Amino acid sequence: MSNIAKQKVRHPVSGKMITIASAVKLGFMKTYVRDGVKYLEWADHAFPPESDRERWKRDEQNRIQRFIKDNPDLPHPGELGAVIESDNGRLRLWFEILEHSSSDKNERQLDKLTKWKQRLVRFDKKRDPLPHPIPSILSDLEKLGKESDRKKHTLISKEINRWIAERLYDWEKGDGKTRSFIDMELFGMLRLFNYEDGLISDILNKAQARVRRGDYPFADGRSKTGLLINRDEIPVNHKVLKSLARTWKKRQQPL
Repeated sequence: MSNIAKQKVRHPVSGKMITIASAVKLGFMKTYVRDGVKYLEWADHAFPPESDRERWKRDEQNRIQRFIKDNPDLPHPGELGAVIESDNGRLRLWFEILEHSSSDKNERQLDKLTKWKQRLVRFDKKRDPLPHPIPSILSDLEKLGKESDRKKHTLISKEINRWIAERLYDWEKGDGKTRSFIDMELFGMLRLFNYEDGLISDILNKAQARVRRGDYPFADGRSKTGLLINRDEIPVNHKVLKSLARTWKKRQQPL
C-alpha cells in the first residue's frame, strides 16, 4: 500500500498531480476491504456533478454511435473523410473535400455518403435545410408566373429574411463551432446581394441583440415590442432584389 500511496493522480478540482496518499487525506479517494484485500476508489463527491449541457452532449454522442453501429453495411464515416455531429439536436454529416484530392475518389465517397445522409434523415427525423434558401425559393416561383415582379421580389425577400432569422436563433443557442459555421453561412448568403462585410456585421449584430432581448430579429420593419426597426437593418427587401434581378438578367440568369 505504501508504494501505491506514492503514485500520483490528478486533483479533481485543480487538475494538478497529487499523490494517492494526499487524495485519501483530502477525502477525494477512499479505501475499502473486500475478501481481505484493500482497494482504493474515488469518492462519490470527488468530481462535480454532470451539468445539463454535459449530459446532453453525452446523450447525443451515444445517439450518434448507436446510429453508426446500426448501419454496419456502410463504411464508417471516418473512412470517407466525414464526421457526424450534433448541431443543437440536429444530426449533421460533415464532409471536407481537400484541394488536391482526386475527383474520382471524391465521387465514390459522395456516393456512399449520400446513403449515409438518407439514413441519417430517417433516423434523426429532421431534414437538413439547404445551405441557403434561394434555389428552393426560386423553384417555388414557377407557381407565381402571373404575379408582378414586385410581388415576387417581396415574397422572396420575406422567405430569405425568415430563413436568416431562424439561423440567428440557432446561433444564439449554439456553441462556438456552431456559431462559426452559421456566421460563414450568413455572410455567404448576404454577400450574394453585394453587401460589404461591414454592413453585414452591422445588420447581424443588431439583429442578434434583439434576439437576446427576446425580440424578433426583424419583422417587416416593426419589432415585437412595437419599436420601429430601421429599414436598412432588414437584410433583404424587394428593392434589393429588383436591382439584383436586373444584374442577373444581363448575365442571362433569370430570377
